[in-house]
Amino acid sequence: MQNPVSLDHLVRQLGVPASRMPAYVWLADRLNLLVAEGRLTPGATLPAERAMATALGLSRTTVVRGLALAEAQGIVAARRGAGRTVRSPRRRSSAFEPLEPGLGGPEGDQLDLRSSQMPPVDGIGEAMRHATESTLARLTPGGYHTAGIPELREAICAHYASRGLPTTPDQVLVTTGAVNGVHLAVRALAGPGRRVVVENPCYPNTVRTIAFAGSRSSPVDTEDDDAGHAMAHALTNSDAPCALLIPEFQNPTGRLMGEQARSRVLRAARRRGVALVVDETLVATNWRELEMPSPLTARGVTTVLVGSMSKSHWAGLRIGWVRAPRRVVDLISHQRLGADLGAPLHAQVLAADLLARPLPHQRWKRVADNHDLLLRELRTRLRTWRIDPVDGGLNLWCRLPAPKSEQLVRAAGSRGLLLATGHVFSPGGHGWGARLRLPFTAHSDDLVRAAGILAEVAGEHL
Repeated sequence: MQNPVSLDHLVRQLGVPASRMPAYVWLADRLNLLVAEGRLTPGATLPAERAMATALGLSRTTVVRGLALAEAQGIVAARRGAGRTVRSPRRRSSAFEPLEPGLGGPEGDQLDLRSSQMPPVDGIGEAMRHATESTLARLTPGGYHTAGIPELREAICAHYASRGLPTTPDQVLVTTGAVNGVHLAVRALAGPGRRVVVENPCYPNTVRTIAFAGSRSSPVDTEDDDAGHAMAHALTNSDAPCALLIPEFQNPTGRLMGEQARSRVLRAARRRGVALVVDETLVATNWRELEMPSPLTARGVTTVLVGSMSKSHWAGLRIGWVRAPRRVVDLISHQRLGADLGAPLHAQVLAADLLARPLPHQRWKRVADNHDLLLRELRTRLRTWRIDPVDGGLNLWCRLPAPKSEQLVRAAGSRGLLLATGHVFSPGGHGWGARLRLPFTAHSDDLVRAAGILAEVAGEHL
């Protein structure tokens, strides 16, 4: 099924024609950039020439000329009776490649900001000792707890009840982290060869997980403010059986999807019968203490909520879960038998203990202070960059004045600062060359050092 590009959405992406160049050249250049960033996806059908001309305030001749130039540059393809469709750009990097390896000095001198890992939550040592004693007291000949130990599933139910979503233990399946939960959900709801609608930009493991489940990613541009409208439009015009999204402090943009946007997505999913896989890994990172919307679920929509303790408590605690209707939990449980037989008992006991404790307020105050510090340092040193504060989460999503993310990452690596290129967050591995994701979970001194290195390399390459 063709995926038509919304005229309003395309006009917002294109912006205002530049006065420094002919309008038809501007149109081709903007289309080229949008395709390179992955914001116009391969196979998408562009609006009709006359409609584009009216919406952009240009003559139809100018639009036709601009589209012809874009076609000559290999950006779009025209077929009689089918309009113009977006072509696949030449792949520059792969979402499956490992993040940039160290290029600097000794490992101890390197500052690694390729991932946004939080330190272990305060009190985890005491909780580990208590969990060890509890585990030793319940040793059994088998030791399998495929669905999860009862106290952990009850704790997860209490977590959802506190968010206004009553949940019973038979709606919960404990997994070995969120990636495992997403993988199992996609396998159960999409299947081999089927498309899964994903956000663009997105968390790199989202694309890997879909591919390893045998499915294919179908990206939709959600960087604009009206991400809910873009996702709803994509669901309405796609034959994909499911979609995967991060509504709470999306990685990498840090955006919180509001109630109105959630309603649009749910209506579109209900109308088309699309199942939703909702990655809630970052739901706890609400360090601004915003009033949180309800979990993304509704009657008549098959929704799998995937949670994790990696950001809230510790990345080394590989415990996650899925919350779904009982029939879907049963299906996912059957799917997992080909991968594992459940999470380790000791980790489950520890997770149940930690979930029953409130997270220390100081944990999120440090994150909030780090966000403000890094934002201030970057804005002071890099005045040509667009760096907006985020709603929550653990990263800043920076817009560079030129698509030179790869050059900056390599230059920063030679000085001991390890970063991920913008391409890593493109489902196709070829977009977002003018973006950098910068985590603010490191120590404050390290964040100041990182800002200084970035200012140095930006002065050389931008």
